[in-house]
Amino acid sequence: MLAALPEQARPQPGDPAGPRLLARSDSTGATHAFAVACVERGVEFSFGFSVDARIQGIVDAIPEDCWHPELMASSVTGRGWPRPPA
Repeated sequence: MLAALPEQARPQPGDPAGPRLLARSDSTGATHAFAVACVERGVEFSFGFSVDARIQGIVDAIPEDCWHPELMASSVTGRGWPRPPA
């Protein structure tokens, strides 16, 4: 997945100042294996899937200060996704 990018454009795990890359997937690709592969390579990810009451309760329990703003084009559109732990 990252081999097509020039070396200087590839994220480096553990380097917060390095390039950032976001992989997005719908429910078809939202697997544990894909999430693990993203984490191992320093790639952020966003999965879209149906939300039932159980999942909504988990999301609602995440404190507001743990969320990144969602960016689309050059505008902020919403609360976004949780930040990884520091």
